Amino acid sequence: MSWVAHVLTIPRPALSKKLESDVGFSARFYHAVAQLLSYRLRDYTALIAAEDGSPVPELEKEEDFLGLDVLDNVHMAGEPFSRIMQRLAG
Repeated sequence: MSWVAHVLTIPRPALSKKLESDVGFSARFYHAVAQLLSYRLRDYTALIAAEDGSPVPELEKEEDFLGLDVLDNVHMAGEPFSRIMQRLAG
């Protein structure tokens, strides 16, 4: 099995300008970054705990991990990405 990855970049000045001018986008962007970092920290903590024999911390419910507000809006995340991919393909 082979994998193909496409990496899209956004120039830092363009991202900075968008973050400064669009409060809603900025809030969603930083929320997503915070979630990503919390997932990584959780995984790293579990890895460290497994190495030293400590019990691995687990979440009580699946919805606590993702957050119900995220699950309600997850369908919206793919729309901009689909438009970008259509522009690149067309």
